[in-house]
Amino acid sequence: MNTKSQTTEFQKKLPDMLEGSVTFLDILGWKGIWTRNVKAAERLLALINSIDEHKQKLQENLAVDNIEYRGLNTTIKSISDTIVLSTPGSPVHSAKLHGHIISFAIIESLKQKLPIRGATAYGQFSIKENIMIGPAIDEAAEWYEATDWIGVIQTPSAEFKYREETEDIWMKYDVKYKQIGRYDSYALNWCKKWNEEYANGKETLHEIFSQMGPISTSVSIKYKNTLEFYDKMTKSDKDKAKSD
Repeated sequence: MNTKSQTTEFQKKLPDMLEGSVTFLDILGWKGIWTRNVKAAERLLALINSIDEHKQKLQENLAVDNIEYRGLNTTIKSISDTIVLSTPGSPVHSAKLHGHIISFAIIESLKQKLPIRGATAYGQFSIKENIMIGPAIDEAAEWYEATDWIGVIQTPSAEFKYREETEDIWMKYDVKYKQIGRYDSYALNWCKKWNEEYANGKETLHEIFSQMGPISTSVSIKYKNTLEFYDKMTKSDKDKAKSD
């Protein structure tokens, strides 16, 4: 079979391209984690299952009062330490839905001591079983390991389509990237939900970070960048609450 016929046969096995949001999440420090956390695999499986259960309830609850969310359905896939979320739909509503789901995912990942970072893209994609192709897949895959913190950003395709600052979900922030330094991006404000769950939010983060040793220089920088973001978002949320 020649290359052209192989490509055609492969395409037949994939569903048509959809358009929507795609998020890649990466477990930080997964390499060698088995030496520090013998139950890492069990915890990761528990994390994925809890995200899947939460997204189902969330989609149902949002659809009750918001017609825009009716019919949106998020699929969750996992390959080793990478979790992939995909939702066909409009740029704003699929990105907001991902924001709600990922906020929960970040909080749960910290509880499991399996912190995550990632990126949300918008565009065409096709997924069948664990085969994923399309521009949104490629872009999310390129950006999801680029940041130097615990958190999730929108890639350019999502940001260009989104263009709506919703202060309890996605916020503009000068994110620290590993290769390009600071870059103004839409970042997921997971800190608000964290503070709703923990009265002493920052102290709880410090305690969790201290339990995830040994803390190397590269890990320390990630924690520092995360805490800077936490401080900025927490102040913004408090200022907004005072003005309301």
